[in-house]
Amino acid sequence: MTFRALALIAIAALALPAHADALLDQVLAGARVAKPQSFERTAVLVASNDKGSTTINRVQRFNAAAPAGKQWTLVSENGAPPSAKATEEFTKSINKVPAPGYYRIATFLGAGAIRLADSGGKAVYRITKLPKGSVNGGGFDLSDRLSADLTVDPATATVTRTRIFLPKPTRIMLVAKLDKFDAVTDYAPVPGSAPRITTQSSEITGDNPMQGAGTQKQNFTYRPL
Repeated sequence: MTFRALALIAIAALALPAHADALLDQVLAGARVAKPQSFERTAVLVASNDKGSTTINRVQRFNAAAPAGKQWTLVSENGAPPSAKATEEFTKSINKVPAPGYYRIATFLGAGAIRLADSGGKAVYRITKLPKGSVNGGGFDLSDRLSADLTVDPATATVTRTRIFLPKPTRIMLVAKLDKFDAVTDYAPVPGSAPRITTQSSEITGDNPMQGAGTQKQNFTYRPL
């Protein structure tokens, strides 16, 4: 059964009220039947503060068919095999958050969305407050502090881009301050299947007592496996 057929079945099962947005219904249905997909990604992390900056290049692999807790592999770090410590730290942190993928859009839309003005033939939906569990930052759930814009292609009823952002600065556990959170994910269509992530980028700026003020930028490029 094709991805589109599964999405149509999911729409029928939703039993949504008549006033609901038909295009958004299709997007949600498609995201609900999507599954995590295997991939390899290159990651470039640049962390900077008043003392300078550090750049880390990594290759990471996700095997959707592997058992939970064993799906992620840190392939390399700065062009060399990762150390045991780097592997341990990576595994510990990465397993705390859901794997990226189109299926995550169903979680984002859990609280609904409003349609903004269309742009360039695409529809844009705004989620004013993300549902709990959408975004985890360092062990702290940031979801209800964040908003999101979803760009949708009406021709395929699929999301082509998500942008998750912090509408205003906020404090975390009273001591740390988050000034900026901006994360963009781009998706490409796949015939007969859910769209796949092609690139991701994020920028986080803040201040905490342990590390001081600084900025962290990440860029990911994905390759399907």
